[in-house]
Amino acid sequence: MTEFKLPELGENIDQGDLVRLMISPGANVTEGQAVMELETDKAVIEVPSSVSGTVKDIRVKEGEKIKVGQVIFTVENGTGAKRSGVDLENCNSENYDIEDHGIPLARTWGKH
Repeated sequence: MTEFKLPELGENIDQGDLVRLMISPGANVTEGQAVMELETDKAVIEVPSSVSGTVKDIRVKEGEKIKVGQVIFTVENGTGAKRSGVDLENCNSENYDIEDHGIPLARTWGKH
């Protein structure tokens, strides 16, 4: 599970009001995609996602005041999360073809 936290938005901006959430549980989100509109003292801005994956849990509601560093939502199978298909840390097959799972590392695992 990967958490998306409200990133730093600029100098002297440490919070804002959530105007609109552009995602919902079960939706796919990609890095760079606008996921919410946030009203600060200076403007209403679209905040892009820094994670990719399937939205699992949303932890804020429209109208709430949220702070930099606060968890906004979580994603499964996302950046920094354990991906489905291949568990490279526990893979012990000599001939596991990881390229078939979209991970462009090597044709065989464990061969030097």
